[in-house]
Amino acid sequence: MQRRELLQVVGAVALSPLLSPLSAERRLEIGRALHARLGVLSLRVLTPQQNAAVVAVAEAIIPRTDTPGATDARVSEFVDLLLADYYKDEDRATLLKGIDAIDAEAVALGGKSFADSIPNTQHSLLERWDNAESLPETATAAFKRLKNLTIYGFFTSEIAVKEVTKPIIFHPAFEGCVPFPAAGAK
Repeated sequence: MQRRELLQVVGAVALSPLLSPLSAERRLEIGRALHARLGVLSLRVLTPQQNAAVVAVAEAIIPRTDTPGATDARVSEFVDLLLADYYKDEDRATLLKGIDAIDAEAVALGGKSFADSIPNTQHSLLERWDNAESLPETATAAFKRLKNLTIYGFFTSEIAVKEVTKPIIFHPAFEGCVPFPAAGAK
């Protein structure tokens, strides 16, 4: 397996435990199918404020640099579609409450929603959530789930495959007339 293929499979595996009974290949298939549907859909589950929080968290996890970031891969729309089509009602409600908690903690710390907070506030919160343990419906639990979903959404997107993992398609031709190198030849 090539490094690029490994990144795609790792991205597909990151969705655990929601789709954990499925193989990595099936998860990759689901991710690609969801991305194919993004062009014609509007938000179905996330509110505009929740979507802004997901966009900000995802872009903090995979920012645009000299390669595309989470926003370029439309990760927030991917998460919304995944929530709508694959999450059970209880799991969806838990994550949505957690996303609301992300904004509530940002407001408590800096007076603004997470998406509108200054980068230092966002970084402090992300670092805190990344290093903490928590119960469901908390900002910490939501951040950790969004981190997994961001990786899954990003590495199953076409833009990540084309511009980040850059698969090389190599079809060597059979040339039967080429002599086998002699012993000791380099």
